[in-house]
Amino acid sequence: MIAASRPGDPARLVASSQRVLEVLGWVSQYGIEEIIRSAWKWHQSQPQGYGD
Repeated sequence: MIAASRPGDPARLVASSQRVLEVLGWVSQYGIEEIIRSAWKWHQSQPQGYGD
């Protein structure tokens, strides 16, 4: 679902991993699909989060 922007939302978001590569030499091991799949799996198994 696409909705109107909320107050405080940035007009545009742009992300690049180039800077972290240049500064830290870090390269992601996982693609976006695997990251989302893993996050969803965790969320399903921990619906209340980490707790207190």
